[in-house]
Amino acid sequence: MSSKGLNTKKIKQPKGLNIFCISIFFERYGFYIIQALLVLYLIQFFHTTNALAYSILGSFIALCYIMPLIGGAVADKYLGLKRTMFVGAIIEGLGMFLLVLPGMYALYFGLATIAIGMGLLKPAASSLVGFLYEKEDTRQDSGYTLFYSIFNCGIMLATFTSGYLVRYYGWQITFSSTVLALIITYFILYFGLKLYKLEDIGPNVKTTLKGSLISTVIVIICILIGYIILKSNTIAIAAFIIVCIAVICIFIYCIAKSEKEYKTKLVSFFLLLVISTIFWAMYMQMFLSITMYIKNVVNKDLLGFIIPAPAFAGLESIGVILFGYPLAKLWIALGKKKRNPSFPTKFSIGMLLLLISFGALAFGTMISGSSLVNPIWILLAYLILAVGELVLSPTGLSMVNVLVPEKFNGLMMGVFLLTIGLGGKLAGMLAQFANVPQHLQNNTAAIESIYSHAFNVYVLITAVFTIISFLLIPYINRKIKGQN
Repeated sequence: MSSKGLNTKKIKQPKGLNIFCISIFFERYGFYIIQALLVLYLIQFFHTTNALAYSILGSFIALCYIMPLIGGAVADKYLGLKRTMFVGAIIEGLGMFLLVLPGMYALYFGLATIAIGMGLLKPAASSLVGFLYEKEDTRQDSGYTLFYSIFNCGIMLATFTSGYLVRYYGWQITFSSTVLALIITYFILYFGLKLYKLEDIGPNVKTTLKGSLISTVIVIICILIGYIILKSNTIAIAAFIIVCIAVICIFIYCIAKSEKEYKTKLVSFFLLLVISTIFWAMYMQMFLSITMYIKNVVNKDLLGFIIPAPAFAGLESIGVILFGYPLAKLWIALGKKKRNPSFPTKFSIGMLLLLISFGALAFGTMISGSSLVNPIWILLAYLILAVGELVLSPTGLSMVNVLVPEKFNGLMMGVFLLTIGLGGKLAGMLAQFANVPQHLQNNTAAIESIYSHAFNVYVLITAVFTIISFLLIPYINRKIKGQN
């Protein structure tokens, strides 16, 4: 059947799409249970300091967005996308099982194992969705939108339920639910692909004993490196610096090897990645300092029922689901009028919304005085933050295809996703401004003062980069057009 026939006659999505949507729904549920609870788990169960908890979560987020680069290489060279996806599900589930066991060693190994498991599973599953469609099939964009929306529902369910699970069933049962979620993920994929006869989906990569052994060694090395990085903040910061230097070197290489028309575009791409990194560093405070802020100084009483602190993060996911479709329609409408904002303009709008979000938190804290902060400020900040995410994140994915030569497309897509990981580690560093010392844990006034100062710092940092991003719009636009 021709592409034209596909576009006009096939209206429904491929049946296999629901398999990937439902399976990743459960995977995201399991992963975000851990991300939403990790800071509280470290502080309440292991009695770590706030500073150590922030450092560990920042390193964990960084690992989770670095490992997909390795997972992609394993899939391309040794296992193929489908096998990599199944291996990733098993490894990620094993990591979650390790969290059920007592002790910090099990925690560090568990988090490192989850990171490489996710690095294998999620990129492979996301790539396989594309192979459900033939070339020029107009259903593909809407299919990925559906895929993105459904796994955001998994994130929303995780953030809303995680606090309640811990409250009523304890930490071990809660983390056991994440293991169950990955088991469900595996079996939905396994039986779903058989049901829809999709066993041969994706590129055919011949599996050899040598390739399997190399893949095994790579996974073990990644777990050991992840363990070391999670256990030592000094090593984690050193690794952060090395990755930043590596990214700069990658850009120098790509610019040198690119045609003239792409050299200036890659310069603009690099500047936008710097802005992206700052955005994610502030965004990730939702799981770091803001989680502890909500726990300590926000009024969580709703009609006599105390809402767990992690449940508030679900508000941001609701915002993504609510505003995603209208915003997509807005860009289409503006595009028809040739008024769709440029890449740097959208990035700047995203930064401005981020600034307003933190401004709401800072203002709400300031006017609360000695009283608990009204939760309406959290609601307002998170809904604004959701719009900021929707403006910046999809734009980042889209700009790779426009600003990067085709031969470097996969590499630079990985680099863009890497900025989320770099932002995660930077978030752990910035969260130290909200560190509450042990001797002040029961001093509400002192705690509010610490958070107020932290949010003022966050507002200042965000304001500086927002102003810079707006000032750079004309320059970046010229570079995108190939002008000096």
